[in-house]
Amino acid sequence: MSGPNRIVLIGGGLASIAAIEALRNEGYEGGIMLISDESEMPYDRPPLSKTYLSAEVNLQQILLHDQAWYDDMKVELVLGVAAQRIDPTSHQVHLGDGRSVQYDRLLIATGARPRALPETVIELGVGVHYLRTRADADQLRTIVQPGARVVLIGGGVIGMETAATLALMGCQVKVLEGSDRIMARFFPPVLSERLARVHAKNGVDVRTGVVIERVFQEGNQSVVCLANGEVLSADILVVGIGVIPNAEIAMKAGIELEQNGVRTDSRGETSVPGIFASGDVATFPLPDGSMIRWENWTHARLHAAHVVRHMLDKDSEYNEQPWVWSDQYDLNIQVLGSSVSEDAPILRGCLDHGKLTALHISGGILVGATMINDGKSKSSARKLLGRAVSCELREQLADATLDLKKIVASL
Repeated sequence: MSGPNRIVLIGGGLASIAAIEALRNEGYEGGIMLISDESEMPYDRPPLSKTYLSAEVNLQQILLHDQAWYDDMKVELVLGVAAQRIDPTSHQVHLGDGRSVQYDRLLIATGARPRALPETVIELGVGVHYLRTRADADQLRTIVQPGARVVLIGGGVIGMETAATLALMGCQVKVLEGSDRIMARFFPPVLSERLARVHAKNGVDVRTGVVIERVFQEGNQSVVCLANGEVLSADILVVGIGVIPNAEIAMKAGIELEQNGVRTDSRGETSVPGIFASGDVATFPLPDGSMIRWENWTHARLHAAHVVRHMLDKDSEYNEQPWVWSDQYDLNIQVLGSSVSEDAPILRGCLDHGKLTALHISGGILVGATMINDGKSKSSARKLLGRAVSCELREQLADATLDLKKIVASL
């Protein structure tokens, strides 16, 4: 087919892999180059805080594809080399090893990196661990041993997944969260409280509303000083307080940013024609025109495929709802749509009995659902998104003895 002769992808994460798949599925026969500053072939990141950290799986088992797949797809892999600069005028990407590569279309899929503790809080020389790459997980895994005292700063998804894994590996884990509850971006208060109870039953000391004043190193111990005067010593210090988009290469090229990410239009194209962005690094418009940046596995995959169709001058719309999941202990947690709602959620089931689904309503509209060990309800919940919830429907949804699938079918 006609179109660009060479497409270059910067970043070795899921968005780039999804872009390769979409390019070939759409019939693109031109050259594809993937540039990644990591030396390994692209791998799946969700297992890093779970089964990879616990050594239940190895690197080969989390690779997104093997070398044969890249050969079949005719992809040129440039691994262990950073893309340092984009020259939009000459359509070139300058690499850290001195090479320059030409592109006709460029995809920035550089992802994000862990947010560090402020320098005003943490002193130089503290042995702190972050968890974003395979190397991060390997480094942490080598020092974990039963009985190790772990202080984990951050009660979001990565923090709580890591806390669960380390607890199951025999560590004594304390979680310090600055807000008034854990996983506040994804859970309403009632579910945050119930998840905190599960962690407590597994020996994790979860503390919320914590203010950290100082972190320093004392011998082989990391010391965390809290505003309430308490001093905590840790054999292992882990920080998981969010991420920062890797947007510097775009900014240096004169590409517009928004919400710290690379601003794109509905097509995924940046302010510079021919340069697109997708995944964690990209800020994109929702159907209502508001701009957002999503950090989740499903979005990275689906948005990249959408962007690729526009790179090839084809039509595509992106109206996906966010869907994220987390595995903690024996709990599989899935969040569909928005869990931020004006009303108290409708709860179906009981976590103490093995499974629970919470339906989130805002302004009389069902805007999201959280399913804990109840993934089979996802398809039914998806069909309810955007639906007005009458008093009669609310009563039906609140009755856990009624099958959700049958309720949806009756509407």
